Amino acid sequence: MSVEQANNMKRLDRRSAGGSSRKAKGIVSDNSWDRWLEEYLNPKEDKPKFTPKPTPLPIYIPIREAMQNVIDKYESRGYEAAYELTQSLYTGDKISLMDKSKITNELTELESMSVKQRKFLKRL
Repeated sequence: MSVEQANNMKRLDRRSAGGSSRKAKGIVSDNSWDRWLEEYLNPKEDKPKFTPKPTPLPIYIPIREAMQNVIDKYESRGYEAAYELTQSLYTGDKISLMDKSKITNELTELESMSVKQRKFLKRL
């Protein structure tokens, strides 16, 4: 193998320690210690940190109003429609997750009652 071919092989081989094919980077390459010292002694001002704008809190409807709407829907259309109304109120940010779970628990409790128990509860 000739010297020229050997140098070409070293240049192509990424593991090669290979001669002058690698160039220095940064301060070492231009020997600018004075520039480094100047930047060290007089650092640049830090940029202000990013602070996100506060998002406004959602305005929820009262739980009694939401519960009344859901119960009216339950009486007219049934459990599935009432549950879908509850879900749509939650996804539309009208009620919170806690309110949604309370309303869903009430719906489930109403569904598990007999007709007589529901009529008795309605009178109260």
